[in-house]
Amino acid sequence: MNKQQILKNFIFQKKQLSVFLLSFLFLFFLVSTTPSPIFAKSYKIDSVQIKVYLDQDGKMRVSEVRNYDFIGSYSLAYLSINRKPDQSKKPGRTESYNLSDFRFCDEVECYQLLDAVAGESAKTPKTFYVRENQDEYYIKWFYRANNQTKKFTLEYTVDNAITRHSNTDELYWQFIGKDWEIPHNQVSVELQLDFVEPHDSEFGNQLQAWLHGQVGGTVAIPSANIIAFQIERLKAGNFFEGRVLFPHQTFDNFAVGSFTKEEILQQEQRFIRQTQSTEILFWGLSLIQLICNLCLIYFIGLEIFKYFKYGKSEKLPKINQANSLWEPPSDLNPAQ
Repeated sequence: MNKQQILKNFIFQKKQLSVFLLSFLFLFFLVSTTPSPIFAKSYKIDSVQIKVYLDQDGKMRVSEVRNYDFIGSYSLAYLSINRKPDQSKKPGRTESYNLSDFRFCDEVECYQLLDAVAGESAKTPKTFYVRENQDEYYIKWFYRANNQTKKFTLEYTVDNAITRHSNTDELYWQFIGKDWEIPHNQVSVELQLDFVEPHDSEFGNQLQAWLHGQVGGTVAIPSANIIAFQIERLKAGNFFEGRVLFPHQTFDNFAVGSFTKEEILQQEQRFIRQTQSTEILFWGLSLIQLICNLCLIYFIGLEIFKYFKYGKSEKLPKINQANSLWEPPSDLNPAQ
């Protein structure tokens, strides 16, 4: 083996080694960039139970119970509730919702309600405040939590929850908004009609309900006075809302709507078709991504296989005492 052959072999081996190292670094990058929990300081919501009590006068009393799991030290939290119907969804209602009778408690005691200025200035534990903005109600509360679980309960009343359309009464309410930065686990909402008997089949057969938001939730009407909404995990950035149709003139107090029952049913059918199209697109893109990942793994594995099969050069010749590579005698003139 002459020096030129050794040099070529060395360069080829170096290229193969570079391919192997780049492949390894790429795989390491994929693994290292996979989202993982941050254990230094984080929190999660393990479960959410929302109880809704709807009276015949059109008032809706809401109780939201969230179970938090804190890792690290925390002292405040907040949430917002939409004040106006989302006109991008064409809800058939323009009147804002009026909320009152706010109450906030943890697993031990209830917090003191302060005005927004005093509450934000003091930041005293076991206090909360409600700020009424143009488009939302902003609720903020203060507490002490360090590596522990806590249960927070927010209660309020919606004075004009019902919308009366031309031939049906409607409740269209967003139980969880899309502004949350963390997921909600084990979400359940139970809407109870206090003025209806559980076995009133004539009334129950006229109820219709839909669930909007993330795919995977369920809605059920187990009795004439109960409507239940559930989802196992609501991802961050997704909303969770329900829509229920009641017999016309069920409620005494209401906002005036602009739809007919038939128009609402047509709108819900469009929502269902849009959801199905979105779901098909999601699974199609997921399949394409899976195929691309498998192809990438195949080609990386092929390069690694080639390296181990062809990239390794033969052992270099032994070095003589003069510390130079031995070559057989040449017939060429030394000058050549």
